Amino acid sequence: ENSSKEKNKKIQEGNSDEESGKNGTNSKLEFDKESILKRKRNSLLEKMKKLRSKSSRKDKIWFMKRETCEGPGNMDTYRFNESNPSIMCRSENQKLCYCSGKDGNFTENCGACKTTLIPERSAPTTTSTEQEGNSEDSSGKGGNILMKMLRRLQKKRKMGKKEWTPLDANGGCKAPESDPVTFADSHPSRECKGGPGSKQCVCVRNPGEEQFNKICGLCKLVLQKSNTA
Repeated sequence: ENSSKEKNKKIQEGNSDEESGKNGTNSKLEFDKESILKRKRNSLLEKMKKLRSKSSRKDKIWFMKRETCEGPGNMDTYRFNESNPSIMCRSENQKLCYCSGKDGNFTENCGACKTTLIPERSAPTTTSTEQEGNSEDSSGKGGNILMKMLRRLQKKRKMGKKEWTPLDANGGCKAPESDPVTFADSHPSRECKGGPGSKQCVCVRNPGEEQFNKICGLCKLVLQKSNTA
């Protein structure tokens, strides 16, 4: 009888240890999961903050920097939705600084002028679902603004995954001679060998597709922001 009791006690202790081990493992998994979700949430909030800043950019003005960004003084001012600081560019790698802001609060922005391939704009085609989404966005509700930001993030990620390659020997996209690269790794602007004002075409395709589409555009000088002047 004593022997039977001892066996039952050992079994109970074993089950207790096993249960304790399971609880410890589950706690660790829950902690790791929470940590991952927290990092993703912080990353999303940071991206939303940047997008929110961009969305309010149309209300800001900019002007060429002279000595400080305290105010425009006698300088001409421009709205971002009417004119872009890139109009100041005159040559490749030219370094420029401008001031931007509103209500007397202006910050300095500096960068260099780079030749960039700007695709020709085609007539926009939107589905009924997209049109409904645009209609909802215009209502100004916080939730709709959030959805608009998320869609913009998705569009940016999708663009980075697109692949491109130079035209083939016949000036088309049926038999590309070089391996395609993604927009995230290299930009088609490197094909602007004729400099600003030249027209250029490249072959572009969506990820997972085999067929390329011929996309043409104009090479222009664009002011690309940097951390230093």
